[in-house]
Amino acid sequence: MQSDEFQLGKGSLFDVMRDILGHNNTNKIDLQQALDKGKGYLTDRQLVLIDEAKASGSWSEKSMFVNTLKTIITEGTAGVRKLYQEYTEQDTCTNYWINTNFKDAFPLPYNEVRYFVYFSPAKRNSRLLEEFHEQRLEGELNSGVLAQLMDRNISKFKPKGLAPETPFLQEMVKSADRPIADFIREQHQQQIWPFSNDLVSTSELFKWFGSEVRNVRVTRENEIANALKGIGGVLVRSCDVQRLGKLVNIWVINNHEKYKGMSAKSIGKEFTVLDSLLAK
Repeated sequence: MQSDEFQLGKGSLFDVMRDILGHNNTNKIDLQQALDKGKGYLTDRQLVLIDEAKASGSWSEKSMFVNTLKTIITEGTAGVRKLYQEYTEQDTCTNYWINTNFKDAFPLPYNEVRYFVYFSPAKRNSRLLEEFHEQRLEGELNSGVLAQLMDRNISKFKPKGLAPETPFLQEMVKSADRPIADFIREQHQQQIWPFSNDLVSTSELFKWFGSEVRNVRVTRENEIANALKGIGGVLVRSCDVQRLGKLVNIWVINNHEKYKGMSAKSIGKEFTVLDSLLAK
């Protein structure tokens, strides 16, 4: 479950399920605990929340997390190594609820069928949250939710089947499958040059990555294009840029309103070519 809004109440929805199932049957963990070799949460928990899972770590750490869950979800068993003990195979029927504020939180593979992914467009409503917690802690919210769950028709439910597919799943797949997406997003958020520029092109940035950035490997311009799209970049095709080309594709990544409605020719004149870029 993803939302752009912080403190929206995603964790509060889990709290309702925790009240229903019991605190001794549920757990809240972070990404590091999920990756821990001990995996104590597999032993006696029916539902586990992995909270605030940007996966604040590296792309490789996020990939490791996805691969870890892949084995657990598919096989129903997992290798567990408790402190000072050898590895053992642990049966598990644990269900996972993952909350995040980022649409590119995890590098899910293109053929992924294990996750139900939902991006919430909701905005934070303080009054609604206050009423929610009042009813959860002192009212009949929990019993009402339990009644709804118990009355469901689950005759067609297939516990070994595929997760319901949503368009949000493919959106996460496309936005988070490369470490370059993390790099460009973070640089753009901090307005670090050259991502502080209004206009960039994939061909220019591809050369720039090859000469200036050593810790991110880029093999195709399309990887950069996908990352630029992920930060809200708008593509303007076939711009005439002097000393570069007559059919250059330029991305607007800042001050979008300034360039809205401008012709490709006009935007081409605004663009700064590579030699000026690298001279900075």
